[in-house]
Formats: sequence, C-alpha cells, structure tokens
Amino acid sequence: MDEATEHPKILANRVIKQMVEHMLADAPELEGKDYMVLRTVFRSAGGEWSAITYGDTKHLDLLKDIVTAWGKMQGPKKQSEII
Repeated sequence: MDEATEHPKILANRVIKQMVEHMLADAPELEGKDYMVLRTVFRSAGGEWSAITYGDTKHLDLLKDIVTAWGKMQGPKKQSEII
C-alpha cells in the first residue's frame, strides 16, 4: 500500500486503540481484524474519520458506541479462553 492509503488507517487505528484503552478496563489486545471490523462498522454507520480529526462530537459519540458494543462482545470470548 502506498503512504496516501496507509495514513488514514494509521490515524483510525490510533484513535480506536486510545478509546479501547480508556473506555474498557479489561479490554483484550486489539488484533488487526479487530481494527478492520471497528473501522468498517464506523464507516457503515455513517462515521467519518476526518470529522473526528476536527473534534466532531457526533462522530466521536458514534465511535464510542461502537467501541462499547465491541467490548461487550468480547466478554464470552474471554470466558471461553479462561476455561
């Protein structure tokens, strides 16, 4: 991939990682597929990464909701790994 395509993904991944670390205390380590899913869901729900860079609270709230939902989905996965 060229740098022009990679840069937005790097920004999105950083924002996602920061949100997960700050919002979810027992968050599992993010993997590449997790980033891809969260980015895709955010875009599908009408979110725009450029709006987040400008501090648009509507898009930040949307991403928060998506990260929270993702965190809740990880619960059963973590339990199955413990057993």
